[in-house]
Amino acid sequence: MIRTPRLVCNRFGVFAVRVLIPAKQSGTGVRKELRHSLGTKNPAIARVLALQFNLHFEQARLMPKINIHELTQKLITPYKLDLAQGVMEATSASDHARMMEALALMKDVQRSQPLSVGYNAPQNTAPVLPNTLAWFKATQLYLSEKRHDNTQKTLDEKKGVYAEFHDKFGNLDLNQIPKDKMRQWKAWDDGKANFTARRINKRLSFFSDFFNWAINNGHYHHPANPCDGLRISTRSKLVAKGDSYLPFSDNDLAKIFGEGYAEFMNKPHHYWLPFMGLFTGTRIEELASLTPSQIQEIDGVWCFVIYKGKTRASRRNLPIHPALLDGGFKAYFEQVQANGSAMLFPDLKDSKNGFSKNTSRRFGEWLDKIGISDPLKVFHSFRHTVITRLHSKRANPAHVMQISAHASSGASGVHFTVYTHAFSPVDLLETVKLLDYPMVQIKP
Repeated sequence: MIRTPRLVCNRFGVFAVRVLIPAKQSGTGVRKELRHSLGTKNPAIARVLALQFNLHFEQARLMPKINIHELTQKLITPYKLDLAQGVMEATSASDHARMMEALALMKDVQRSQPLSVGYNAPQNTAPVLPNTLAWFKATQLYLSEKRHDNTQKTLDEKKGVYAEFHDKFGNLDLNQIPKDKMRQWKAWDDGKANFTARRINKRLSFFSDFFNWAINNGHYHHPANPCDGLRISTRSKLVAKGDSYLPFSDNDLAKIFGEGYAEFMNKPHHYWLPFMGLFTGTRIEELASLTPSQIQEIDGVWCFVIYKGKTRASRRNLPIHPALLDGGFKAYFEQVQANGSAMLFPDLKDSKNGFSKNTSRRFGEWLDKIGISDPLKVFHSFRHTVITRLHSKRANPAHVMQISAHASSGASGVHFTVYTHAFSPVDLLETVKLLDYPMVQIKP
């Protein structure tokens, strides 16, 4: 595939066009980079939009007195699409509008048919299975049942993945989805540049659970689950291989909380959540969704009172590190409380992805800006950092498990989960104090 100029993709899979402005034209004396989001994760759509942009950009650059900043906000329409059987060409805005209508109509037709447009049924002697449920209806029934034991976030994730499958293959009857079709899906996912093995496996697990449900309810008549054996390696092997989030090094932390941090992470939630992650190892959603009432003084120790989270072990009283309190967090909390805010971070709004999406994205942009581009280093790396450092200080393993909200399994599980009860904040505070970062300073 020919590379599309100026097309870039961020760590979240969203495409954009990038323009570099020479120092003498930037107005600041230094070279400047402008990015214009294309608002899509679809590489085919992104290439079309980027080609439109590049054509408009190069034509406009030949004209005098062009403002490059304004230029990046414009996309013009002349382009061609090769749709397997022919070429659709747009040379004007009206052409482009008609083409988009045609593509939307094609998509509607595809969804209404049992087989996607352009699909040729394989010629073989396999037995013909009776029709059962179409994909869209079946996934609706499955998701309706799963509301009893899946979180809303998980339901939304599954719904989105099932919609992708629908868009790619059409509204197939379940019995028209043999194992070969799921191999095609996995290969398609595996071809995406920003997809790790763990992410591919997670998406496959959504299908595996769905087909188990379909088999148990008599909707799928093939001899076995079509996802069986398709996972890429195993979780333990992927972790051993390094396909897991990594902790931040001392050098990473010095960069993250060094020069420019306060200016870039310039909102209360942007500023405080990374510090809170660094000194607690808590999942970002648990921190972003805190209310003022969840910050309490218990037995003389200020704590985050976590009510719910990813696992049953998430409910806990987590001591707040003195470095946070002395660095201005306590003053911030008291101000929010005095204002009568319902949330610790009032600017954050709940969505299908929870409260933390915007902060997670902003933090990722900051990592890119300071040169930490390893995809295995993200906000969740604070959790790996904390747990790794506590163990390196020979902290009480039971304390670490309670602080991190990890439940034990295996032979030691009964010892920790049945016979070991919750430690007091006073006990846990001594373990939390083991987290020491000389390279990090919180400025009140």
